[in-house]
Amino acid sequence: MKDTDFLSLKRISVIGMAGSGKSTLAMKLGTLLNLPVHHLDCYYWKENWVTSEDEEFIERIKVVAGGNKWIIEGNYRGTMIDRFERSDLIIFLDYDFDFCIQSVKDRRNQKERIGLPKYLEDNDKAFKEFIDYLYNEYPEKMETLIRPLIKQYEHKLLVFKNREELKVFLDTLSNKIN
Repeated sequence: MKDTDFLSLKRISVIGMAGSGKSTLAMKLGTLLNLPVHHLDCYYWKENWVTSEDEEFIERIKVVAGGNKWIIEGNYRGTMIDRFERSDLIIFLDYDFDFCIQSVKDRRNQKERIGLPKYLEDNDKAFKEFIDYLYNEYPEKMETLIRPLIKQYEHKLLVFKNREELKVFLDTLSNKIN
């Protein structure tokens, strides 16, 4: 996206691998642009790592995406089309796989995680299953399902390959606002 007036954006989707910093970015953008932030994990996960029913979850996100102002962060392929259709901007944190895995491991013992419901306790079994998913399923899903979908919306897409690129963007945006 070239020559975008970022201050006029009202609906932003933030996607990327676990550990890329989607939640942190969404919170920073929400503060800078005065937009409400919605973390998909908070809609998907119930207590004790129980998942929402797909239909229930998708309908809840359709309601959020139907709003006039929002930042929605998270992947959840089943909700992407509705979000992307309504988004003014899609930010894709397309970071190195090993970097993201290390970030997931590093944040493991944080007392409070941005974008994760407070009622979810650190759980060895859930963490192991998540790491297994990232290694064994995520790369294929990214290449076969998510990247082709993202390509359909490249006119709305802004891609960052590392945190340094993102920092330059956020600093520039902050300077325009202040």
